[in-house]
Amino acid sequence: MDLKPIRRPPGNVRLVDNRTAAGAAIALLSILLTVLAFGWQTSATTAAEHLYSASLALAMLLIAAASLYYYAAFMRVADRTMYKGLFPPYLAVAIGTLLAVNLVEVYFSFFTLANSKTPFWFGASNRSRYLLLATAANITLLFLHGVVQRRAIFVRLHSPFLDESDECAPIEPDSGLVQTPLAQKRKQEATPALFDTPEFSGSWLDTLTFSWVNDIFYKGSRRQLGYADLYKLDASDTVIPNWRRYAKYRKPGRSLLVTLGLTFAPTLLAQFLLSLVIAVLHYSGPFFLQRILQSVDALGSTADNSAPTKTIRSAYLDAFGLLFFTILSSQIVDQVMWIGRHLDIRMKGLLVAELSTKTLDRRAKGSLKSATGDDKGDGGDDGDDGDDESGPAHTMTNGKVLNILTTDLNRLAKVCAFLDDLYVMPLLAVIGFIYMFQLLGWSSLIGFSVVIPYYPISKKFFSYLTSLEERTSELSDERVEAITELLQGIKAVKLYGWESQFLKKIDEHRERQLGSMW
Repeated sequence: MDLKPIRRPPGNVRLVDNRTAAGAAIALLSILLTVLAFGWQTSATTAAEHLYSASLALAMLLIAAASLYYYAAFMRVADRTMYKGLFPPYLAVAIGTLLAVNLVEVYFSFFTLANSKTPFWFGASNRSRYLLLATAANITLLFLHGVVQRRAIFVRLHSPFLDESDECAPIEPDSGLVQTPLAQKRKQEATPALFDTPEFSGSWLDTLTFSWVNDIFYKGSRRQLGYADLYKLDASDTVIPNWRRYAKYRKPGRSLLVTLGLTFAPTLLAQFLLSLVIAVLHYSGPFFLQRILQSVDALGSTADNSAPTKTIRSAYLDAFGLLFFTILSSQIVDQVMWIGRHLDIRMKGLLVAELSTKTLDRRAKGSLKSATGDDKGDGGDDGDDGDDESGPAHTMTNGKVLNILTTDLNRLAKVCAFLDDLYVMPLLAVIGFIYMFQLLGWSSLIGFSVVIPYYPISKKFFSYLTSLEERTSELSDERVEAITELLQGIKAVKLYGWESQFLKKIDEHRERQLGSMW
């Protein structure tokens, strides 16, 4: 996400920017972690341990140097509110990689069956203590990187009553556009000055936990929310940037589905990859519960004098893994759903623009043919349009256009919001079958065989529902067309007293529509 500089909004606002304090803490903690890494290297006993520890210490030294460099560059800026970001994303990735290496080392040093009696602190070796201190410092450093903001945020003060003089700002004129009289009148008035959305200005931890909406929740708990409390729609969710990307892939002969897929390919890929993670983490709960039960069974069976296969530390580690991966799975599910909502609003804007373009183009061609008397047509304007455009312009009636805008586009856009189910459900079935087969063996096929007749039954059922939806949509088009016809000819209807006839016709269409729905 390309962060753009922000300006201080008018009115009574508060600046939220933790980059100065958090950046200083990150720089100091990076230096401390470098010292601990070199101390861990000096406690090595073998040549392999020396080489391994020295490589990690050198990597930590580079991270500390980069942190000091970027923090010094931030502190030298005169206006820090205009500064975009603080630390590059690769620093957090590098720290996370080192943390993963440290956690693996901690596991093999304390939680394996051979090292289950190794003390954590008292009575432990200096190398073990340096390892624990470095791991704790690494976790704290990664948390601070998750807390530090990417950009300054302006929030409106939590006042119980809004002062319209503070919440409004004059509209900025656009010299490149010809303003209508209504726009010129509106220019003289005031419009609520909405703030930039903090979704892409906070830290990645704010993005993961959706804490950037806490300000709206706090205001809503104290008073009724108004228009001025909302945020601006981000530029990536508006129509114009998405239409420009869409126009690059919009070619004659290419279907609409393929064009939309190419337009939103990065977002769809991110949704697909996160869906794979969800499918795997969905069974983390049964997996860790099975390991906990195995640990309880192994630790509780003291009848024989056989060597234990589980340790109490591994049981505690499995309990922590159950909690951690359950929380992580729920957060990733929320992120996938949020990506779907972004796709929903972007797709809806594109489809409305595309439908408006097609409708206006057909109306213009129909008017031209009516004026010239040429009814043969040219066979269409675009190669990707599968409809017959050689007919008159009124084949796409106003009622059908309105019904598509109000109903069909919403349904089509909602599909994108839940598109992750298309990836997750088959993966869940495959992983679940493999997991059941490992637990139960061939007897799991008996339970899984219930799914086999479910597929043709569900296909038949959904085919029937689809036919009902199509019939209901056709009846809805007829009803909207009748209402549009009434409104367009309201003068003639009033003149000849045809109100009752038109109302009867509309009621008949409505009854037929309700009959198809129920």
